[in-house]
Amino acid sequence: MDYVLKTNLARLVPAVQRAQREVELRRQQQRAVQQLKDIVGTSQDWIWELDPKRRIVFSSPAVEATLGRRAQDILHADIRDLLSADQYGPIAAELDKLSAARRTGRFLTEFTAQDGTRHWFETNALAVVDAAGQLTGYRGASRDVTSARSSSGASAT
Repeated sequence: MDYVLKTNLARLVPAVQRAQREVELRRQQQRAVQQLKDIVGTSQDWIWELDPKRRIVFSSPAVEATLGRRAQDILHADIRDLLSADQYGPIAAELDKLSAARRTGRFLTEFTAQDGTRHWFETNALAVVDAAGQLTGYRGASRDVTSARSSSGASAT
């Protein structure tokens, strides 16, 4: 990271202080990463990320409890493979609305579980954009609201 010449020991204290700050910054970053991993890993909401072509590039473990699918089994799958047949058009339209100008959206989605049952999810999504404002994907969290829809008298199919 740095070196101090024997002929210039005045740089020793600042070099050590800089190294200590860098070590502490790395510790804070590692702690923050671990906190986020813990939150995602224990969340009952399904947390996901899609690439611009709407393929799944990240899925939290909660997808197994809600849709009966293991997170690693759905990586690189097209999101339409998890949706009920009539849902892709409306979801594609909702995702199309997300951009650098309108980065977040909230919508209701019906997904099909591994066993064929249909589940309603309240989804909060975010458009991921690069520094130039170009779409690089989507991130979101989806909460299974099937039982709430059923108990309120709304049809779950």
